[in-house]
Amino acid sequence: MTELAVAHRGIELAVQVSGEGEPPLVLLHGGGDNLATWSGLVPLLADEFRVVAFDAAGHGRSTTPEDVSVEDFVDQIDSVAHALELRRAILVGHSWGGATALRHAASGRALAAGVVAIDPGPWQLGPRLPPFDPAHTEARGYGWTGTTAELEALVQEWLAEAEAEAPDEPRDVVEATFRRSFEIDASGLWHRKPELAFMSKFGPLVRHPDAMLTPALLDTLASPALLLAAEDGLVGAAAGVKVKRVPGGHYVHWTNPDRVAAAIRRFARNSSA
Repeated sequence: MTELAVAHRGIELAVQVSGEGEPPLVLLHGGGDNLATWSGLVPLLADEFRVVAFDAAGHGRSTTPEDVSVEDFVDQIDSVAHALELRRAILVGHSWGGATALRHAASGRALAAGVVAIDPGPWQLGPRLPPFDPAHTEARGYGWTGTTAELEALVQEWLAEAEAEAPDEPRDVVEATFRRSFEIDASGLWHRKPELAFMSKFGPLVRHPDAMLTPALLDTLASPALLLAAEDGLVGAAAGVKVKRVPGGHYVHWTNPDRVAAAIRRFARNSSA
């Protein structure tokens, strides 16, 4: 595995590259997560494909930008693809990352040879998201700062809560994703990412009607697409877009990685044939 930084509009995106083979797979995590969310899936794909995963702007080890927009999330894909000289790739996204992958394909750009969207969202026709509440966002831990000892205590508390709420989720992947959400400053203090200021812009963004997925968007895709939906997930419908239900909840790539990897592998092979 290789780690590198890619320039994007005055910031740096943290990128990891594993394996070789065509077509390359570009993995896009969901809002609030980071590239470590793919740590259980990458080993199942890197034996056949070049797998590229990156922390979206403001997430993980990528720099935090001043502005947040739907268009910039899409454009980050192009910055990574240009830096790695990717010509055609399969975009694989989870949640908000799945929505971003679909928007990229709908934009008519030439990069996407296909899209695999894992429980993408939010959908405009689905349950309405609650209004953005800055106090609630802060209560969820965004804006947290602490020492190394305090961070370790927080990690153990978080893992205990996660295991109680979702015992089927892999502890190692949950922990890796949570730990990558913290960065240390020059004084030795750890800070939770995305930063509170970033989330105060991102939260309202995902609630705006123009930022939500619609079945009409799927009709404009310029490449094949597969929607891998959780058993209880909401998906739109469009001609030529295949929908496959995968047992599990929203993080099906955590709880059912073998089945998700097999679906991605088949789709990538068929798209490049």
